[in-house]
Amino acid sequence: MLFTPDPELFPFDPHFHRTANGANVHYVDEGEGRPILMLHGNPTWSFLYRKLIKALSGSYRCIALDYPGFGLSEAPPGYDFRPESHARIVRELVQHLDLQDAIVVVQDWGGPIGLAVAQWERERIGGLVIGNTWGWPMKGDPGIRVFSWALGGPLGRFADETFDGVFRFFMKGGHDKPLTDAELAMYQAPLSSERRHEGMLVFPREIIGSTEFLTALEGGMRNLADKPVLIMWADKDFGFGEKELNRWREIFPEHTWYPLDAGHYWQDDAGEEAAGLIASWLGSEAMQGLPHGAAIEEDGD
Repeated sequence: MLFTPDPELFPFDPHFHRTANGANVHYVDEGEGRPILMLHGNPTWSFLYRKLIKALSGSYRCIALDYPGFGLSEAPPGYDFRPESHARIVRELVQHLDLQDAIVVVQDWGGPIGLAVAQWERERIGGLVIGNTWGWPMKGDPGIRVFSWALGGPLGRFADETFDGVFRFFMKGGHDKPLTDAELAMYQAPLSSERRHEGMLVFPREIIGSTEFLTALEGGMRNLADKPVLIMWADKDFGFGEKELNRWREIFPEHTWYPLDAGHYWQDDAGEEAAGLIASWLGSEAMQGLPHGAAIEEDGD
């Protein structure tokens, strides 16, 4: 393996799948029962979901993979690290594992990637958990264009090469609760070579560069309208706020939602709470007609 995860923080057996294009994709596959597929964003990897996996794997089959060039996954020569390419890798793994009635958990770039897979493989998908992400083109937002240009262009590459600026920006700004030194080391461990930084730098560029992919994704969202949807929204996110939350609530009007007191990486800040929420939602009440379109009360009533 590229590195050995800290067994106290990430005590999961590694699994690997060699894809058709030659990528060696690492994934966690813990527990039995209904599958829950967890998809990370940038610059994280399956380590992001360690708290959810620990909490949910006693009752569900928890699967979390690393995109090629992230975590323990290796990208083949010539791989472009674009979100559509990652989505096709995820689709291949879903087919390889023959997942049925799967719940897809998405956040950050995991949103466009996971929702594309859900559209392509809708008969395999039983529901969606959406947290602090988007699924539409961003070309018309001036602030997003500047962000994409800055972090995804020469400025971002310079910052990355001189002081790990891109990684530090996300890790510091994305957490409401500070990471421990050991946790930060696990997030930084995959960045062992210049090639391993490429995916992290491509993602910001592709916020604008993948406009065609994001446009198609938005157009296909109606094909998921019949799926149960849980929206969990961190209220201290530096990137996604009320505007994006409201848009998701319009796209999926029959949804259940829950606010999280957390930053962008709510899986770190509020992982145990999020796991409990997902488990409650997957219980008989939630999937058999729990009232939609309103926040779940904290006492579960």
